[in-house]
Amino acid sequence: MDHLIDAQIALRAKQYNLALESALKELVKHQSPQAQAIIARLAWDGNLAYRDDQILPIWLDEQIPHGNEYAHFIAALVDSSGLIYEQNMPRAIERFQVAIDKGIADAMAGYANLLLPQNETASVAPDLKTALQLLEQALALGSREAAYILGKHYRHQKHTPDNLQKAYYYLNIARLLGHENGKLLFLDIAQIKEMNHFAGTIKKSEETYCRILSLKPEHSCI
Repeated sequence: MDHLIDAQIALRAKQYNLALESALKELVKHQSPQAQAIIARLAWDGNLAYRDDQILPIWLDEQIPHGNEYAHFIAALVDSSGLIYEQNMPRAIERFQVAIDKGIADAMAGYANLLLPQNETASVAPDLKTALQLLEQALALGSREAAYILGKHYRHQKHTPDNLQKAYYYLNIARLLGHENGKLLFLDIAQIKEMNHFAGTIKKSEETYCRILSLKPEHSCI
């Protein structure tokens, strides 16, 4: 039985408990980057639920002292969301930082999302400049979540040609990278009349997308 394939199929079918169970079984056998990415995907989307027999907290407690950067990333998502246990933002930030220092692009995007001023749920002081810098770094490493967060950020700023153009650029990259919400928001702003003047923006975003496809990142993006 291939637990990784089972996890991938279950994730696509939105059978989140089965996806988690299969990914954890794969991790018991192998330190699979793909299985870790599936669990990170579940945590990012808020699709983790605690069960007494679940080994995820045990696995995290085993891996974090050994410096597993992806375990730090997953734990940061769990700590910041309160999905499995009580929210612990200071610990989440520490764990995000470890993952960021090890070059995990989506950890950069996750921490940056907490720093954005419009994120009213985060008990973190807003820092727009740092957030945008981290998101740009994450996008350069191939994070479709960073592309979506950037596009969403500029879409909800003041309605100006510059902000619309930036939103169009980032959301098209997110769409091309397969981000479903990015696709929906891109199609929404594509109906705006000003978009007819942004043909060059589409070309530029497609060039960025092609560059991302040529990357060979050390850590898979979710």
